[in-house]
Amino acid sequence: METLKPSLGPQVDSLFRTSQVGVFAAGNLLRGVETADWAALEGCAAARSMARWLDNASWSASRIGVECEAPLAWICPNVITDSVPTGYRFQSKEFRKHVQLEIHQGERLLHVEPFSKLIANAPMNLTSKWTGQVDLSGAAVKIIVQGK
Repeated sequence: METLKPSLGPQVDSLFRTSQVGVFAAGNLLRGVETADWAALEGCAAARSMARWLDNASWSASRIGVECEAPLAWICPNVITDSVPTGYRFQSKEFRKHVQLEIHQGERLLHVEPFSKLIANAPMNLTSKWTGQVDLSGAAVKIIVQGK
C-alpha cells in the first residue's frame, strides 16, 4: 500500500500548533478543501489556542506523525502531541462500502472503527478515543483502510 503524506499543508496537532514554536495553522491552509464555515470554526479554535499559548507559552516537544494509506488522502490533525484531540477529519479518494479504519502504531493495533461507506472527496469524521494509547516516544501512527 502507498503511504501518503498527511496533507499538503503544515502538520498540526489538535491545538493547531505546527512544529515551529508560536506558529499555528488552520482551515484551508491545511487542506484546501473545507467549507468556509468549517474553516472559520477551525480558525476560532486556533485563536483560542493562540491565546492560551500567549498566557503560558507551553509548546509540546513530543510529536508523533499520523500517516494514512491510500485510498485516504489526508487526516487532520496529522500530529499527536500531549494535547487531547476531540476528533479527526479525513478524506478518501475513493468510494468504498463496508470498510473499517485500523489505527496502528508500529505492530500495535490501537483501534478499529467501522464505516458503512467512505465518500470520495468529502471530509469525514473519526473518533479520537484511541489517542490515549499512543506512545509519544514511539513510531508514527498509521491509518489503514480494510475492506472493499
